[in-house]
Amino acid sequence: MMLESQQRRGRRRSDPVASSSDIRLFDVEQVEVLSGPQGTLYGAGALGGAIRVNFKKPDFNTYGAVVDVSTSNTDGGREGYNANGAVNIPLIDDVLAARLVGYDQYTGGWIDNPGLGLRDDNTNRAYGGRALVRFQPTKDLTIDGLVSDQEEKGGPPDWSPSQGDYNAIERAVLTFKDTTRLYSLTANDELGFARLTATASYQDRPLLMERDPTSLFVTLHAVQDTPTMYYQP
Repeated sequence: MMLESQQRRGRRRSDPVASSSDIRLFDVEQVEVLSGPQGTLYGAGALGGAIRVNFKKPDFNTYGAVVDVSTSNTDGGREGYNANGAVNIPLIDDVLAARLVGYDQYTGGWIDNPGLGLRDDNTNRAYGGRALVRFQPTKDLTIDGLVSDQEEKGGPPDWSPSQGDYNAIERAVLTFKDTTRLYSLTANDELGFARLTATASYQDRPLLMERDPTSLFVTLHAVQDTPTMYYQP
């Protein structure tokens, strides 16, 4: 177990605009940053490039497990924890194996909402897991399957400097919920003179992000009620 401290000025997610899924990078073999265009293998959305995350593949011959647990303390907020685990299971020697991964991360909040009587309203929890299966029917053909399911939920991450340090001004209880489900299948066939790769994937991502625009309308109303002075030459 490892104890660590983090400052409350940090972001609670690596992607503050929630434009892409924030997959937990535990039990990862390597991360590749590919300059664009990458449309041949990764579709039209990879025109500017792609970031490829390679998870560790199942091992045919070795049983194994790894566990990583840590705790955190947020300055002026709540405590948190991060628990990860992975297990490798050979099913048929040199033919079939599976790898199971699970994780649960809780990040303590530090933003209060005095108007609603809420403290540490931006707490965040992300949990989920994935299953990987590797099938090698012949020495030249390898088929990898992946199923991943992750859910992230928490409160609004923003605060208003006009209300003091780390105070929010929302007039309603707001929530954030991001569910990411990934399914992929990849086949590699060694032809001797080249490698043939075929891949297919599917992503399902329901995303709910609530925002309170009350302060914006109050500001606009105040501007409209301000007398306008016209310049006359």
